[in-house]
Amino acid sequence: MQISVFGRLVRDYMEASPPHVLADTPIHDIQRFLVDGRFHAVPVVDAGHRLIGTISSLELLRLVSDARDITTIRLPGSEHETNDEQITALDAMDPELMAVAPETTLVEAARLMHTQAVHRIFVVEAGVLVGAITSFDMLRAFTRGRPHPEQRIDLDPSTVTA
Repeated sequence: MQISVFGRLVRDYMEASPPHVLADTPIHDIQRFLVDGRFHAVPVVDAGHRLIGTISSLELLRLVSDARDITTIRLPGSEHETNDEQITALDAMDPELMAVAPETTLVEAARLMHTQAVHRIFVVEAGVLVGAITSFDMLRAFTRGRPHPEQRIDLDPSTVTA
């Protein structure tokens, strides 16, 4: 028996313990981490592993767009060039977060991704980062077990038959 797409939960398809950086991680180390890991973004956590923000490759590009390299970036409101070892994830992160609980259904998470135009949502329990789920993870979950590629994914609960 196959579980309806409406009963599938984020916790069963998320990447547990995703790569992350601490708030005090120097910006230069984050740049190296993103490039070496081929990541587009990384969550930022505090010492208690509570999710407090994200930092993306686009954010780093924005910071260095007026500089020769990352060692001469200027933070907004700064009059002087700043040594990259002094700038941390906390200084440069985006505090706007897209997060759900592990018990969130895949359909709810997919709708959130769609309405917010994001490809990744972080998963938190009591504020602590426990996972991440991407649009690709969801697409794989929604299409798993379908024998014919022409079958469509129907996310409308009113059309479900027993």
